[in-house]
Amino acid sequence: MTKIQTLDEFKKIKNVEFGLIVVCNKTNTLHQSNCQTLKDEDFTKSEYYWFATISLAEKSFDVMVCDSCKPEQSIVFVATTVF
Repeated sequence: MTKIQTLDEFKKIKNVEFGLIVVCNKTNTLHQSNCQTLKDEDFTKSEYYWFATISLAEKSFDVMVCDSCKPEQSIVFVATTVF
């Protein structure tokens, strides 16, 4: 788990498109790092954390999966197509 401290870090993580971001607010929503619902202008409204895997995020927070990017479905799809 890495707390995303600055807007610049947030932008870099989104551009790399690797890992997951938990937005800590009322729902603790789990997103793919490239999720289109993650907006730069909302960065100061919540705390953001980066995780390499879903299991690490779920161990750290009680998360709700984003309805837009659906990170669990994407990770499963990649795993089944790579192997």
